[in-house]
Amino acid sequence: MEEQDLANVLRRLAPHDLAKSRCVSQAWHNIIDDHRLLLSHLLPHKVGGIFIKFHNKSSWELFSRPSTGPIISSWFNFLPDGVEDKS
Repeated sequence: MEEQDLANVLRRLAPHDLAKSRCVSQAWHNIIDDHRLLLSHLLPHKVGGIFIKFHNKSSWELFSRPSTGPIISSWFNFLPDGVEDKS
């Protein structure tokens, strides 16, 4: 089957099934990525962790599974100026 024909078939899959199809082979993985068939905003999102503030702590703690990804700070410095933690 030609690459373009396979891409047309894969394009008809639901996003979740298309994401699974990337694991079939390296060729399928490359076709899906090269043709930009998988739109990540259509996939379900999962909670990566939860912020908890203990009574005896002054900052929040992030509880999550161990990750090799970027480190997530428990400081809320991304909030605009003037917005503060009220707890």
